[in-house]
Amino acid sequence: MICRSYDKEFKISAIKLILDSGRSVSSIAADLGVNAKIIFNSKKKYLANSNNDFPGKGHRNSEEEIWQLKKDLNDARME
Repeated sequence: MICRSYDKEFKISAIKLILDSGRSVSSIAADLGVNAKIIFNSKKKYLANSNNDFPGKGHRNSEEEIWQLKKDLNDARME
């Protein structure tokens, strides 16, 4: 089984196609040659997240980045 990953732009394009066309997730997924579950989960994350980040594959969402910056600042203060 080949495990593919899709970048943020691909996911957003697929989601916008679903939202703009009114077509089903499975229909769009079939046209794109992607498993419908991937598009469905991406759509769910996109609609649930106010800044529409897709964390993973090196892309941090805003909350994770803020937490890391605060941690780094605290570590620097401790030194």
